[in-house]
Amino acid sequence: MKKMKKISKSKLNLQKMMERESEKCSYQFVWKHRISGIDTHIFFLCSHGIKREMDRIAKLMRVPGGKFPKKLYESFGGLYGESLTHYLDETRILFVGYGKEGECDMERLYDLCRQVGKESECSGKSSYMIHLVGGDKKGIQEKIHHQVSGFILGHYRFDLLKSEGLKESGRKGRKGEKSDQIYFYYPKASLKGVVEKFITMSRVQNEVRALGNLPQNILNADSYINYIKKACPKGVKVRVMRNAELKKNGMNLILAVNQGSEVEAGLVILEYSGKDKGSRKEKPTVLVGKGVIYDTGGYDLKTRGMADMKYDMLGSAVMYGVIKSHALLKSPGRYVALLPIVENLVSSRAYLSGDVIESRCGLRVEVTDTDAEGRLILADAICYACDHFTPKLMIDIGTLSGDAGYMFANKSALIMGNHHPSVQRIMDTGMSLHEKVWELPMWAEYQDDLRSDVADIRSTGISGKAGAIIVGTFLSNFVKKGINWVHLDIAGVDYARGSPYLHNGAKGEILQTLVLATS
Repeated sequence: MKKMKKISKSKLNLQKMMERESEKCSYQFVWKHRISGIDTHIFFLCSHGIKREMDRIAKLMRVPGGKFPKKLYESFGGLYGESLTHYLDETRILFVGYGKEGECDMERLYDLCRQVGKESECSGKSSYMIHLVGGDKKGIQEKIHHQVSGFILGHYRFDLLKSEGLKESGRKGRKGEKSDQIYFYYPKASLKGVVEKFITMSRVQNEVRALGNLPQNILNADSYINYIKKACPKGVKVRVMRNAELKKNGMNLILAVNQGSEVEAGLVILEYSGKDKGSRKEKPTVLVGKGVIYDTGGYDLKTRGMADMKYDMLGSAVMYGVIKSHALLKSPGRYVALLPIVENLVSSRAYLSGDVIESRCGLRVEVTDTDAEGRLILADAICYACDHFTPKLMIDIGTLSGDAGYMFANKSALIMGNHHPSVQRIMDTGMSLHEKVWELPMWAEYQDDLRSDVADIRSTGISGKAGAIIVGTFLSNFVKKGINWVHLDIAGVDYARGSPYLHNGAKGEILQTLVLATS
């Protein structure tokens, strides 16, 4: 058995690795049907009127005689999850049922598209044509979004660090190599922009998933910050603060959390404005994302294993993805993202429980648990955002509390805030995309749990109860009066394991919800 060598950062080019990852699949909308050059045609059928639909497909696919064999009609009823494969010479036709009349709802279609995407071969040499299910004008965009996004997210598989993936990432590009070709077909050219919008958002989400899947020996603060600087599209301004500037700006909480690391902390600030004059003049929507590259818990060491702690930077990756999506889609409006990036490690320099640290806004925080680090770095970033950008709306996000996962059995993100219309809009958008979001209260009584005997505020509650609510309550103390603010905890929905719809790994969930809710 060969001894496995540790992968060295110096031997890998993160930019090339991520480029190679994005080139594994090509996505395109087509409104003119074709059969040649496509390995697999995929049709989703409701059981109602199935014979009529199959006759239509037979003509579209130029089946001899205009009909499929009688046995095919008898073998497929269009029930939910039922599938049947038929070969027309070398071309594979896959029929997938999504239920009886009245059961063919959006969520079923979305889950089915993710499942079919996951089960479709991801070889770099396959081609698929997804025949999009249409509908009336009112609901067609939402229906198409579910299908396009569902297939792209389900089809994505992270294999970049397998030996073959590493060999390919060392090559100079992939010229001459085939990638999976995925075509979304609908016979109306007018929907081109709609489909391409959903392709763009889904591709960015898969990029975020890839970043989340990278381990700490490849992705640290230096490589992550350098990647963001190079990967941001045209129109996005990037500014980076490291230790000296963070200290100058009083961001002691960010610096404290990172004290145990040999790599400097960072605060990445991304700014994007639409091309119209109004966008540049308006107050921005500010997005703050937790970027803990790796979290051991510090001296309050985690006891349940740490292999999943690479996902603790997904809040920052999601907010980077939101800004990138807006820039690629040329959205109107003004957007700013602040991404505090640290590592929470154990060393002789690491911060300790009992330390009292002055935040940027002057509040002195008693550290009562070094494993409650995410709220600390968000607090400094929130203070800076309030002072420098005067947001019309500020949204913070992170993998912040185990309670968030336990409370909803990893089925939903949680949301809190001081501006109910924004909270409701994000919840409604999330529910429509089947990225569930649910609101928790932030009653004034919870502030009592944060009273400190030695400082202005504790970092965790005295009672040890309502942990997820306490995170939001803590952060509310750093939001300036009059600023609309929303807090999201995605600790329960940050990664998939054993899902029938997604390959194992980071999910990037809530990204598309935030892109649409902030548009």
